[in-house]
Amino acid sequence: MARYIVLLLITGILWAQIDFDTLVLKDGTTYLGEYEKIEGEIVYFKPQDAFGFQPIPVKRIRRLELKEGQIIIDGGKV
Repeated sequence: MARYIVLLLITGILWAQIDFDTLVLKDGTTYLGEYEKIEGEIVYFKPQDAFGFQPIPVKRIRRLELKEGQIIIDGGKV
């Protein structure tokens, strides 16, 4: 029975993380959160558990993938 509880907990955690967009910086740091918009060369992204959207220059971003699977930025190119 304990195995099933652990399995359910792991499954719940994985499903909870699916509802987030993924931002990967060129230094390798990965953030889960919510993408808002791109204005010029600035991306506005709200990391999980943050209070507001953070401005991040496009040149620092390696990859931005939305929760639906759409890739907005790949290799620093919009």
